[in-house]
Amino acid sequence: MAGCPKKDVCSLLTDKTFQKMPGLLQRFRKNFCEGDFALCARYKVAAACADDVVPESMLPTQIDWAQQIIQEEKPVKDASSESC
Repeated sequence: MAGCPKKDVCSLLTDKTFQKMPGLLQRFRKNFCEGDFALCARYKVAAACADDVVPESMLPTQIDWAQQIIQEEKPVKDASSESC
């Protein structure tokens, strides 16, 4: 598996707070960046809307928040396209 197509632009991987928690960061990388990235909340928002819509503080596990952002962004963008 090639991994997440957003891993080169994901700010979570370079966040100074997570650099202080290497174990947690390593689990996120293994489970989401190198694993099933389609389950990552950050990826879902970036794929449905845009990279710059992903909140800096969003964790890969915050699916409910991701769905809320996608729903809030969609009406604004629907007039011009089918996705955010």
